[in-house]
Amino acid sequence: MNVILESIVPIWLHEHRIQSSHLPILIECVIFGQIYQKDKKQQWQAEQLVEQDESTRLLITNTNIIPEYRYDRNIRVLIQLFILHIWPSLHSVQQNDILSQVIEKHRQVASKERRPRFCTNSLEHRIMLRSLQCILCLTSAIKNSSLLKTIYDYTIDALTRENEPSLRLLSEWIIVRLISEDRTTGLNDLYQYLQHAHQHKTGTVCAWISIASHIPSLLSDQAEQIDYLNKVFKYLSPLLIHSNFHIRTFACSTMIKLLEYIERHNLQNETSYDAYQFFKRNDEKSELARYTTKLQSLFIYQFDPIRDFSLETIFYILPKLSLIADDEYLWSEWFIEISQQLHLTFPMSVHNVSTILQSCPVGIWKLTASGKSEIGETQDEEGSSTIQHKANPYPVIEALDDTELRGSIKRTELIVVASLIDKQTNLGGLSRTGEVFGIKELIIGSIRILEDQQFLNLSMTSHKWLRIKQVQERELKDYLIDMQAQGYTIVALEQTINSQNLYEFEFPEKTLLLLGNEREGIRADLLSLVDATVEIPQAGVIRSLNVHVSGALCISEYTRNGLIINFLQLCSCVIWPFSKELYRKINCFLALGIWSQFTFFAQWWSQSNCVLYINPEDLEKVRHEHAIVIMNHKYDIDWLAGWIICQRLGIIQGSKIVGKQSLKLVPIVGWCWIFTESIFLRRVWESDRETLVNDLSKVLANYPKDYYFNFLLFCEGTRFTEKKRLMSMKIAKEKGLPELKHHILPRTKGFTLLLQGAENRIAAVYDLTIGFKNTGAEPTLLSILKGRSCQAEIFVKRIPVSKIPQDTEGCNNWVHELYQEKDKIYDYFVNHGTFEGNGLPRIEVPRNYYDLLNELAWILIIGVPSLIYLFKFLWTSSLLVRLMFVILIGVATIGVRAMIAVTVTERGSKYGEIHKDK
Repeated sequence: MNVILESIVPIWLHEHRIQSSHLPILIECVIFGQIYQKDKKQQWQAEQLVEQDESTRLLITNTNIIPEYRYDRNIRVLIQLFILHIWPSLHSVQQNDILSQVIEKHRQVASKERRPRFCTNSLEHRIMLRSLQCILCLTSAIKNSSLLKTIYDYTIDALTRENEPSLRLLSEWIIVRLISEDRTTGLNDLYQYLQHAHQHKTGTVCAWISIASHIPSLLSDQAEQIDYLNKVFKYLSPLLIHSNFHIRTFACSTMIKLLEYIERHNLQNETSYDAYQFFKRNDEKSELARYTTKLQSLFIYQFDPIRDFSLETIFYILPKLSLIADDEYLWSEWFIEISQQLHLTFPMSVHNVSTILQSCPVGIWKLTASGKSEIGETQDEEGSSTIQHKANPYPVIEALDDTELRGSIKRTELIVVASLIDKQTNLGGLSRTGEVFGIKELIIGSIRILEDQQFLNLSMTSHKWLRIKQVQERELKDYLIDMQAQGYTIVALEQTINSQNLYEFEFPEKTLLLLGNEREGIRADLLSLVDATVEIPQAGVIRSLNVHVSGALCISEYTRNGLIINFLQLCSCVIWPFSKELYRKINCFLALGIWSQFTFFAQWWSQSNCVLYINPEDLEKVRHEHAIVIMNHKYDIDWLAGWIICQRLGIIQGSKIVGKQSLKLVPIVGWCWIFTESIFLRRVWESDRETLVNDLSKVLANYPKDYYFNFLLFCEGTRFTEKKRLMSMKIAKEKGLPELKHHILPRTKGFTLLLQGAENRIAAVYDLTIGFKNTGAEPTLLSILKGRSCQAEIFVKRIPVSKIPQDTEGCNNWVHELYQEKDKIYDYFVNHGTFEGNGLPRIEVPRNYYDLLNELAWILIIGVPSLIYLFKFLWTSSLLVRLMFVILIGVATIGVRAMIAVTVTERGSKYGEIHKDK
């Protein structure tokens, strides 16, 4: 490409135009560049070090030699300068073609569904970054108002979809510059986005708040400044108490920045300064104040769109501050060098006249679903130089920089070398152990392992707090020699004739611990380098318990607890003929013992959470009335999210279901549903009709005072799959009903009969639309048992029964309309990743300790004595009995897996896949 440009650019410059057939070449040059592997980057770093020598640099300049590390970047430097130089001489049609094609390059990538790690210096991310950099530079050369309008409209559209910090910042900068060209339109849009913040994504709102902080510097007239400040304060003030943490933080930071602007320009008397100045005196210990201070220290609030508008800022300083990889930087010296060689002129400066940005800490403000901020830091401390980057043969992943937390962590001088280990699970466990014990550094064979799901499952985010370095196996020998030269004692964990007892060996302060491969151990050539070897003494053949055995013991404990409760429920049946109320009170209490174990695993074991979007008045009513609960059935554990909320509200003991007949056969859970009078259907309408009427009338008769039940009903009749949805939509089309994107056509007869048989004893219907966030683990029961956190949101609407038609046809139509509305609500969740901004306030019901105490009680009563007996039994039993016990544990594990499979969506029933409206 360099050769092509060397021949074609002089022609373009001579003719003062670009041939239409050459436009694709021009556009490809704007986004040109690949992502190179580690060995190529090391070569480039070495070239940069050599080029620092004055005599070498002079030789390169005089001979017009382009170092290889500049090949790709030289193309982008040349083409960017050329476009800015030739732009005024181009015809308006050609200007429009160039701009449209650059925008289209950005649009093609931005519109794709993003895969994991899309925005971590991937090629797609870089293409979008380069496109926006080019568009931003063009705002200095474009004079055509229609072209500026095209840029403005597209950038606003891109901003509503973009959440990656480096790309969002460039979009903000473009919008700020274009607002200065058309202030009326730009400011009106700004006020609209701030006023209707609840209708937009968090990232979009934060971007416009950030834009608001830059506007005063665009206004030269003092009267305009005063008018703007008074208006924007009115729109910002509601955002200071917004439910979203990020929006509050950005609004507070912008408010403080504007107040400081007022002070610098002595506008206190002309503005609403007195009404808002107290925001500058926030309690420094408060969470909002601490995060506001952190945000203000970052470059996004130190940056000035007018002062810092230069090629150096756009192509070097901001990418560096945004944690873009250093092979993406374009240095200002290159722009000067090429512009002098080709005699190019352009309407913007090369160097940034201000040094404020260069003194800002490197880092970005990441928007997280939890509502807290993450401030990403640089990956290499030595890479913070404004000129060069030291060649480092071993890539390093630094720990997250949290000054307050890091100050309380005491790191040792121990370095653990695990480059020979190739199993992801073992490396994940080492990371977790190393972080807990505060080792200095963990050495692994490849940092790509940090993206592996098995590693992440075991590390439990420990890798984010631990310094990790990559040293490949072929590099290990040289690395050990280097570390010995730095004063480290190399200790190998290996069984040799000279190995010392681990518990008797005295480790030096500066120790490097070398671990061997799972099968092969440590190579002989590496053992020859070590200073000492240690081994773990063993009394038997195998002295370890793995995670599967531990999990099996937990499962067996849970099974014993549940069977005991089922036995007690069976015994309580003798009370039924004499007092139905007492029987129901006892079974509510016993059911709580089983359901609480599910919520214990969800809330305490896996740290899963569930957030409500509900009217606060409705939240109070749900505790004091009988209800029918309608829920979408899209996930394996949507029911468990509902139980979490019921447990927190204290109403889980009254939870019942209207479910398929086979569920009553599920051990423990199904049996408990039988004793608590849930309703089971055969999915044959003729018999189900009678079952619904009879069982509901039994529940309503003599139900205890101040005890309330809720019937969970899935109107879709089965778990959601795309195949079932498509089949049900054929029926919907035949009936003239609108298509549903995220639900199966609801079965209305069961709900209608349930409502009609309630005899006004049921006060309301609660419509629940549940969504699990992508930031959590896959929402399955297996994820919960493995301790992986799932994050759910539930959008709840209360509909009084009095507002629902009681006649059959009217009730059927009402259910269809309800599901059409549910489909829109869930579609909002799919597009925004949250229900926030969809009309109901976010309420997080705090968890209580009842299920935790329940589980601890079972452990003390059943678990501890059982474990003591088990170990005594195994210790005194024969090898055959032990083998049979292991087989029994295996069978129990397989049985539990089969029970878990009942909850898996893909293994749901075929109900709903036939052309029949039951």
